[in-house]
This record gives sequence, structure tokens and C-alpha cells, in this order.
Amino acid sequence: MTGRNDEQRRAGQVSPEDRDRLKRDLEDLGERIGDARAHHNPRVDPTRGRSIGYALRLAIDFIAAVVVGGAIGWFIDDWAGTRPAFLLLFGALGLAAGARNVMRTYRLMVAEATAAGTPPGSGRTARADEGD
Repeated sequence: MTGRNDEQRRAGQVSPEDRDRLKRDLEDLGERIGDARAHHNPRVDPTRGRSIGYALRLAIDFIAAVVVGGAIGWFIDDWAGTRPAFLLLFGALGLAAGARNVMRTYRLMVAEATAAGTPPGSGRTARADEGD
């Protein structure tokens, strides 16, 4: 910093000229930040989190149904000594149950999109369109 002697530097003092320059720099920075915020207006889709949630729900429902069905079949086979008959049977039932859950959830998603006034699969919702 200019205009300070060694005593001021050692004492940690700031000269009035340096203080004014820092104040101007800070005000300029504030103005630049305000301009940047005014020009940067990201449009966030409010349904993005919901879409990710549905995708995770579909995957977990499907996988859980298959795993639970297979586990039940494996335990029955272990108990009855009939490997792999019940494992295959209950694994197939788990697969069917998982597919049923995915279809049921999809129908709920379509109904919700229709109620919101947007066609399913459009990627937009009525709430996202309100700002247009």
C-alpha cells in the first residue's frame, strides 16, 4: 500500500488514502456483483428433483421386488431341499411384481402431469410455464 511509512506498517494502521482506495474498490466490487446477479437469471425447473425422485423410486421398487422374490424362493428351496425350483418361481414373481410397480408408478406420474395441464413426456410442467 502506498503512502505508509514503516511505523504505520508495523502498527497495522492504514493511511487515509489507502482507506479511501479500498472503500472505492469495495463499492466497485459490489456494483459488479450486482450487475452480474442482474444478468444471471437461471431458470430452474422445479420438477427436476421430482423427476429424479421418480426415477430412483422406479429403480429401487423394481430391484427390491426381484431381490425379495428371489430371497423368498431361496429360503423355501433351502427349507424344502428343492433347489432351484422355488428360487426361479419366486424370482419370476418378483420380476412381475417389480414390473407391475413400475407401471403403476408411471400411471401416477402421467395422471399428475395431466392434472398439472401438461402432456406427459413434454419435460415441462404448468408451474414451469407460468413464468413465460
